[in-house]
Amino acid sequence: MKFLALLVSIVFSSFAWAEDYQDSGPYYAFYHIQASNPAAVVTAMDRFWASDCGKQYPADVALAQEMFNGAYPSTHFIINTFQNSNDQSKAAEIMRSCPDAITFLQELAASGTTPVMQYMGAAPID
Repeated sequence: MKFLALLVSIVFSSFAWAEDYQDSGPYYAFYHIQASNPAAVVTAMDRFWASDCGKQYPADVALAQEMFNGAYPSTHFIINTFQNSNDQSKAAEIMRSCPDAITFLQELAASGTTPVMQYMGAAPID
């Protein structure tokens, strides 16, 4: 009998909808890189964030050097902190369509910067 009640509950709960859904940020994006010329990375980042597109970029961004990273060849990482998923989508669109963002990515590549890995997702703790 308990099993039957559980089964009925599961079947009917699949039709339930939450009415007060709110986007639960913040969201992080970590980009781990191997930078043979860190000064060029800083210059490219400064140039992008001073541009019109960079001023519209909806995230807090930081560059940090990795001191302990196990077997990964990355030397630095860039972290983006988005307040919600809409900001994350807007940032992706800027990086995909803005000429200044394309130039920024080209400058990173020209400086010998190599992508190692990335992580994008919700912050485990706010």
